[in-house]
Amino acid sequence: MRALALAALLPAALLMTAAAPEPQPDGRYQLQPADGGFLRLDRETGATAFCSPSGDGYACRAASEEPAASGAEVARLEKRLAALEEQVRALSRTPDLPPVPPLPNDDAARKQGALRLPSDQEIDQVTSFLERTLRRLKQLGEQMQKDESPQRERL
Repeated sequence: MRALALAALLPAALLMTAAAPEPQPDGRYQLQPADGGFLRLDRETGATAFCSPSGDGYACRAASEEPAASGAEVARLEKRLAALEEQVRALSRTPDLPPVPPLPNDDAARKQGALRLPSDQEIDQVTSFLERTLRRLKQLGEQMQKDESPQRERL
């Protein structure tokens, strides 16, 4: 029985190993067939070249993925780069600004429109005013509910 199972599995194992892709060589370049020659990929830099028969051997020309930039475009970009570099130099020459002096906390500063932060005492006064106001509003609401309760019963 085992011999029969082994005999059935052996051809399947041979087919699987035959269908497995061949390992790629670990060289720097990978070659791929193309019309009239082959493409060469440099695995380290990613550069590609098209190689075709020439005389006694092959000649390879760099294959760029983008069309070459025109001379006018290169000149325009160089001019723009020079202008930006000059702006950077001009900004780096700007002297440091002096620190902003602290604002005085007096009536003269208030008359000039300077910002004056409230003191702790003023904040406490506002807080206690708001607390008293909220208590009174709550009491007023409770009183109104008491006054309306008898009227609801009559309806």
